[in-house]
Amino acid sequence: MSTAPTVLHADAPAKLNLSLKITGKRQDGYHLLDSIFIPLKNVSDHLSLTLREDGSGNISISSNLPEMTDCKTNLCSKAVRLYCKTAEINPSCHIDLQKNIPIGAGLGGGSSDCAAVLKILNAYYNKLSEKQLHDCALSLGADVPFFLVEKLSCITGIGEKIQPLNCTFNYSILVCKPFFSISTPWAFKHINPSIIGIDSSESTSKIVDALQNDDILTAVKYLRNDFENLLFSKFPAYIVWKNFLLTHGALYVGLSGSGSAFFAVFAEPETMASAGKILKEKYPLLLDIFET
Repeated sequence: MSTAPTVLHADAPAKLNLSLKITGKRQDGYHLLDSIFIPLKNVSDHLSLTLREDGSGNISISSNLPEMTDCKTNLCSKAVRLYCKTAEINPSCHIDLQKNIPIGAGLGGGSSDCAAVLKILNAYYNKLSEKQLHDCALSLGADVPFFLVEKLSCITGIGEKIQPLNCTFNYSILVCKPFFSISTPWAFKHINPSIIGIDSSESTSKIVDALQNDDILTAVKYLRNDFENLLFSKFPAYIVWKNFLLTHGALYVGLSGSGSAFFAVFAEPETMASAGKILKEKYPLLLDIFET
């Protein structure tokens, strides 16, 4: 007799790096970071997991992007396998992944998908402790633990040390994804070694203090992304787009992660909407634009 399926749903939000500094490099090749992450709740992927308690352990996947349907390489299927192995369960699982977060953009889509899988499986089965869930997340990727928290946070270590901030980000953000993508391993390989290891704790502390005081004008004075020089020299269009947004009311323009997406912070949603509209009209084939 067949087992009735259970269908679980979850949204997997994007993130952006308000600031990103590289503070060191471990012997295993991982870089140490000092960053501030913001979840973007209205830029998200959607997952549906269909479970059958048939003991088969079979996993399949469908997606609006054909390249995401290889169960051997897809991060969601890896997350399912890891959760089931750790929890000592063996259901069959079909994953339907609807991708809305751009790939290769520095917006954390793959990491968020992994975390969403772990969270909805644990909400249903309740088999793993918070620490076990965190350890599973970290083994899947350095950014994955943040998406278990999904709060404005300071991120250090390789991404596993998360300090949620007791404040909200009350400003409008325009996220822009250029027509090209950036490989994270490529970006780290080509980063200027002279910038690695610079102590950034003081500037991060000033950013946090300013955000907690709702003082964006002070916060933006200390924001930076260590990948900006690398990418802006390789893709001069970034400079054009950045200057455009700054002259159209943006308080700050920066990269997210290792790119290729960049973002602009605005004090007012109307100013953001106006700048985004003009940018779409000027570069309809070069940029995908998300208002948050």
